Amino acid sequence: MLLWLWWWFFFFGWLFFFHVDHGHLFLDRDDRIICEASHQGITEESVKKEYNDDRNQTVCAHPILISICHAETTLLPSKQNNTLRTHVLICLPRTLAISKTIFFFARFIDALANPNRPSNPDSAIHTQFMDRFTICYNVIYVKPALHVGFRKGCLMRISQAKVILCLVLMGLGDAALAEPVSTLPPALAIEAETASYSDVADLVVISPLIIDVTVRKAAKVAPEQAIGVPTSLQRMLIEADVMALIRGEGGIADRVRFVLDVPKSAKGKVPKLKKQRLFLFGSPVASRTGEIRLSRPNALANFSPTNDALVRRITQEAVLRDAPQRIIGVASAFHSAGTVLGEGETQIFLKTEKDQPVSLTVLSRPNEQKQWAVSTAEVIDSSATAPERSTLLWYRLACGLPRSLPTDRIETAGDQDAARAQADYKFIIDALGPCGRKR
Repeated sequence: MLLWLWWWFFFFGWLFFFHVDHGHLFLDRDDRIICEASHQGITEESVKKEYNDDRNQTVCAHPILISICHAETTLLPSKQNNTLRTHVLICLPRTLAISKTIFFFARFIDALANPNRPSNPDSAIHTQFMDRFTICYNVIYVKPALHVGFRKGCLMRISQAKVILCLVLMGLGDAALAEPVSTLPPALAIEAETASYSDVADLVVISPLIIDVTVRKAAKVAPEQAIGVPTSLQRMLIEADVMALIRGEGGIADRVRFVLDVPKSAKGKVPKLKKQRLFLFGSPVASRTGEIRLSRPNALANFSPTNDALVRRITQEAVLRDAPQRIIGVASAFHSAGTVLGEGETQIFLKTEKDQPVSLTVLSRPNEQKQWAVSTAEVIDSSATAPERSTLLWYRLACGLPRSLPTDRIETAGDQDAARAQADYKFIIDALGPCGRKR
């Protein structure tokens, strides 16, 4: 609520005071400001004099009109010289020093909050800020007796409170609104930008419900109601708003609740959970609308566009009817030598959940590199190839196969064929690469 109010104060302050397009709210349309350090004033007679290029002399204002109705821009003297009101702003050295200091800190805070935003201290923004700050400061704190009309006109359009409020909010508003919400630690939720495919897949394949949520409330559960929870953990009751339903049957309520055991820091504190945007992996609690049971104690992932695309891609593969199932182990393996020395083929059959057929084939030929493939059909497909990395089939093999081929699963009569089968199995493991789990 505080940040919300802060934003609106900043917005309206910028709109009515600092915004270029609304500058006429502060000054009359016919007003002209001429500012010079330690300047003592410009008389009406000085305004009517011709242009003087002497830099040491007082700056003169020449009202002009720009014609935009011709092919070439023409500068013409204004016919309203007799009605033009030129006001002189007394710019004391302390006024410029204060304005430069505030502008420096405002740009510094903005650079910290927005590191990717280009910054040019010599830009028109800097000049505009300096001019308008000088106007406000002198209107409030300087009492030029010779320019009562100018001071009165300014005060009629903006109060002292609004000026001070706008100056403060300009320096602090962006920093307060841009305060980043830190992500949860990897032990509690998958990283936002460097997530492992296998870590995400581990949660997707066991979760019938996957939702994108933003934490609304996080309340600590009393110790007497958290029986069995280690002292190093704090049980929290989380209430979150649903941003998107990624996987689930029968829909989902717009607000959900779940219990989370959060690790405590060395000082006994828990990380900030409110306003965290997370992916939640779990299942709905029967007969309790809006209540979710996490698939694992840490079945969460920090939100990021990268994680969003990864979670959705894995989910699309996992919900297919012929999606690869979890590998239980090796059913059998054998090697058959070819008619040419160095030629041979090794076939390995795997056990999976729901008895889905999966077989591996390694083909060796003289003076050629070994080729291996995986088939998910009852009959081995001759056109089968090795799975691409970071796919669900690759994940099942890389994270489900044993590191070595069990000897009691090799069906062969000779030790030489058994050794070839072991070597070919190791070739597959090396080609798959590490599983890549981080937790």
